[in-house]
Amino acid sequence: MPNLYQYALTDEEIFENVFDDERYLMNHVVMAPGKKFPKHPTDAEVTIIVLRGTLTAMAASDAPIDIIKGQVLQIEKGTDSALSNETDEVCELLVLKVK
Repeated sequence: MPNLYQYALTDEEIFENVFDDERYLMNHVVMAPGKKFPKHPTDAEVTIIVLRGTLTAMAASDAPIDIIKGQVLQIEKGTDSALSNETDEVCELLVLKVK
């Protein structure tokens, strides 16, 4: 039987775990305007799906790029990265990590 998961439908800032098993985990993130996650090495292969808004991402020593609704960003394990919402609108993401 397939697994069914639910994540919050909200405009409020949230960082929640949707599921976590031995192979994958998925987080749901709603970032308020101005929210920043400090630069850190990724602990897994990371795929970020932007559901709404604009995510500004910097990976390794590359210049920051904007990822918008409908785009997907992949970051290799161990890559230094920083994520932020530089806009005045909410940014919503699904973050899939392959362990």
